[in-house]
Amino acid sequence: MKVITISEQPEIFSEIFKLAQTTDLILQLADGTKFFLSYVTNEQTFFIGNETDFEQEIIATRRNKALMQFLDERGTKNKRGTPIEEVREQLGL
Repeated sequence: MKVITISEQPEIFSEIFKLAQTTDLILQLADGTKFFLSYVTNEQTFFIGNETDFEQEIIATRRNKALMQFLDERGTKNKRGTPIEEVREQLGL
């Protein structure tokens, strides 16, 4: 992510930035190109890292045996779900 400092801004930018402080905006150019504008109070909470960081996070998460066991127990892998006919019968449909 790159930060660009705007020292002088045309009036329309002032209005757009003021509006962006209260709601997220999609700015659309005449050619249809769109940009997302959102008010950020703290860049650190907005930054989600690069691909390498994300890959390392996945590796660390997969090594978390307690979390993997919890997810396996919560998942439906190798478990029989409830057939739709049984659900309809229970609901009286």
